[in-house]
Amino acid sequence: MTSNVRTLATARPTKAALGLALVALLLTGCFGSNAQTFIMRTNQVRASVGVPALASHPTLDSKAQSWAQHLASRGTLVHSDLTSGLDSVNWTTIGENLASGSESGDWSLRLHNALVASPTHYNNLVDRRFTHVGVGVASAGGKVYVVEVFAEIR
Repeated sequence: MTSNVRTLATARPTKAALGLALVALLLTGCFGSNAQTFIMRTNQVRASVGVPALASHPTLDSKAQSWAQHLASRGTLVHSDLTSGLDSVNWTTIGENLASGSESGDWSLRLHNALVASPTHYNNLVDRRFTHVGVGVASAGGKVYVVEVFAEIR
């Protein structure tokens, strides 16, 4: 598992975000409900410490799903170029959590709990600056990959 946060004052729009949105819609398949489960669990953690809930964002979902597919296809766990594909989003702070593990049992709960137990990942989960989140889930070879992309959007 790894965590990454970057801040930027401005962003410029491009058509890349639309392409990412289409890819995410095509790739989510049965993992869409698992992505929603991650968002629900993240918002429960946030509520437990008095932090407002995150809203799902289609561009963040697209970026997260596309990167989860990339990780699954390569069997590796590395951060994305966080700013790539987010030119159309008016973000000021972005962050990313990655997790992977065996698809056996209740893998979504196990991976979520691992993120919560990691101080760096937990900080992203409860960061008050973040207002939106996108989650991507993909699997290959019995292993599942989860990408959470957080953003403060104005």
